[in-house]
Amino acid sequence: MRSSYMRILLLEGAMLAMSFQLIAQPVRCAAASRIEPPQFSYGNLNMRNVQHFALVFHILYQDSSERLPDARIIGQLQVLNDVFNSPASISQHIPEEFRKLKSPAPFRFCLASIDPNGNPTTGILYKAIGDPGIACRRENGRRSLMSSSLGGQDPWDPVRYINVYVVNRDRCPAPGEAIFPWDANAEEDGIILDHRAVGYSGDTGKNAPFNLGLTLVHEMGHYFGLLHLSENLRDCTGDDLVDDTPAQGREYFGCPEGKQFSCGSSDMFMNYMSLADDNCLQLFTTGQVNRMRSVIEDYRPTLASQCPLLEPGGVFDEIGWAYDGAYWLLSGKEGSCWQARVDLFDSTGKLLWQAPSDCYGHLLIPDPHSGFPGGIYYAKIYNDQHLRTLKLINR
Repeated sequence: MRSSYMRILLLEGAMLAMSFQLIAQPVRCAAASRIEPPQFSYGNLNMRNVQHFALVFHILYQDSSERLPDARIIGQLQVLNDVFNSPASISQHIPEEFRKLKSPAPFRFCLASIDPNGNPTTGILYKAIGDPGIACRRENGRRSLMSSSLGGQDPWDPVRYINVYVVNRDRCPAPGEAIFPWDANAEEDGIILDHRAVGYSGDTGKNAPFNLGLTLVHEMGHYFGLLHLSENLRDCTGDDLVDDTPAQGREYFGCPEGKQFSCGSSDMFMNYMSLADDNCLQLFTTGQVNRMRSVIEDYRPTLASQCPLLEPGGVFDEIGWAYDGAYWLLSGKEGSCWQARVDLFDSTGKLLWQAPSDCYGHLLIPDPHSGFPGGIYYAKIYNDQHLRTLKLINR
């Protein structure tokens, strides 16, 4: 969810025995490091150099509800890019004392287009499995789901790809987990997500509280070396090794109202590395972004690749859309993008949401921090030369 929509690193023995329920057991993260995390000395790194990362999704499923459609994965990818590239603008949901600390991360994520053998790929792999316990089983010291010989699927070369495993984690202590870079090896590396915490599923409550696609954001933070703000300690001695995140004496769940305090200062419970619900999370800090870049440089230096460039020239009539129960995914012709603005109206003509003018290959409506009730909506897609209106039905 996010190595966490899934966040707790060390769980008490009683909790480890509990089955994970997305609604009844809102504990996001099970990422835990076996090695002392490194400290770094870093200043403000060059934010203009965007780093590109290719992801491959391994969908391990037992039935159709676990075999997520491609549109759900593409929507999750857009959430990831939207969050990491979110402008450092003021948000009313971020306390004023923390607003100046919010920073975008110069990362772009895309689905792998070439497999390890040089063949074209969609970057989404499906494998039917028969073992409901594979998600968190280890055999001979290995995670079963990351081994074809143990019933799972081998990761693609982790020095070139980010491997994301999607599986039913009912029998695991949390819906998300990531392998820290200092713990990774050629056979085990990547992120593991419960299938219900993948992508944007709106405000229906079905997959709440991890229903906005932010578990992968949290887990990607772990994958790039970020820690929980309290480091799961309750005595104010936990250190996430980032200077501009305040010390915390506890982790937060749900979505707290008003300011929260511990360790003599306000707590940044709305940080993406918090264990709070999706609808509460708002920012990475400048220090966290700098730490991620330093960790990548030291531990994952060959990971950055080049995402395929979308060539302008998509035709408006070629824009298709898919509905996934909570959002609409607009998609242009493969390999091209369409330059447009998008306005979303309800059936009375009231403007609800806008996407700025850009060259879109895919566009998720609405964005991760908004949701609309069932009804009929109209998307106006336009630029200086063209106009197209789509009737969208939200059931």
